[in-house]
Amino acid sequence: MRDANLTLELVHLHGTRELTAPMVAGSITRLGPMTGGHEPSLTLPRLPRAFTLEIASSSRPDIVALDGTARLPSRATTVTLALKVTGASGGGTATTAPLRVKVPRSPRR
Repeated sequence: MRDANLTLELVHLHGTRELTAPMVAGSITRLGPMTGGHEPSLTLPRLPRAFTLEIASSSRPDIVALDGTARLPSRATTVTLALKVTGASGGGTATTAPLRVKVPRSPRR
């Protein structure tokens, strides 16, 4: 299965010195599924060491907060997130296109 983002392909093609935050942000096109259970977890894409990633916005901060904490709702829900990519040394910043993640319902009834 293809990785959830194309960052590793960019590293292969351009090397990490040539990458910019807009290139990395543009390579992130989807998010993996959120896992359920007692402690829900959202897996964010892996980035080259020279970049950091944070949640810039959430359509449902009560379900997926900007600090990454997640809460399972009573019904399965889709949350739209935007991620901010920051380059460590002059790579700039960029925001991804809106990304949808399916959040399963809470196992508790």
